Formats: sequence, structure tokens, C-alpha cells
Amino acid sequence: RETTWTLPMLKRHEQEALLASVGESRERCPILLSMFLRTAISAHESFEVQLNTNEKLRLLQNNTDYVQDYHGLMKLLTTPFPFPLVQMTRTFLFLWVFTLPFALLKDIEHTFIVIFMVASMTFGFVGLEFVAMEMDDPYGADEND
Repeated sequence: RETTWTLPMLKRHEQEALLASVGESRERCPILLSMFLRTAISAHESFEVQLNTNEKLRLLQNNTDYVQDYHGLMKLLTTPFPFPLVQMTRTFLFLWVFTLPFALLKDIEHTFIVIFMVASMTFGFVGLEFVAMEMDDPYGADEND
């Protein structure tokens, strides 16, 4: 089975240049795909495919859009979330959760109902906080990513 690096259209020095320019990171696959698509579009006559100029330009524009969208996703993944915002949100969440029983005890006379309500609301809000912490790095190396 042929791999990307054993294709007959790539010579050894081209493979080395490609590896040097793109690197060994996980981000190289979409860039390699884009480069191969551009090469295939430019050499469409050798594949015995007839494209008129508008079709070729449209394919090249789709490839450019793909690379721009990929770049936007990578920028989104690598942009850090402001830590002070996260810190203040967690502080207010836990302050609200810890003061909730006092507010509910004044309005509701049955203690067991208050305990159940506070436990369920605390479970829900702290659960949402853990989901937010996981979504901070959705493509990490954790078991559930």
C-alpha cells in the first residue's frame, strides 16, 4: 500500500523539502492535503481530466477557502482564554452556591426540601463548570477527548 511519502510523483528531495517546510506536527495533514490538491488541479491534463478555466479557478478557490478555514480553526484552538475571567466566574459560581441555602431557608420552611434543592442545583452548576473546563481544551490528550 502506498503512503503519502512513497507516491511516485514525489522525488526524494521533494519529500525532504516538504517535511522541512511543514514539519512533523499534527497540523501538517491538512496542509499536505491542500498541497496535493493544488498539484492535482494544476496537473489535471496528466490525469486525463478536462477542466475549463472557470472550473479550475473554482477548485483552486475551494482549496484556498479550505486552508483559510483550517487556519481559523487552529487560531481558535491556540488562543488562550483569559485566566482572570475564568477565575472570577468560578469565584462567583461558588459564592452563589454557598449562599443559596441561606436565601432558600428564609423562603421555604421545610429543611429537607431546601437540602434537596441546594444539592441538585449545586450538582448542576458544578457539573456545568466541569464541562466548561473540559471544553477549554477539547482536542487535548485526555482519555475523553
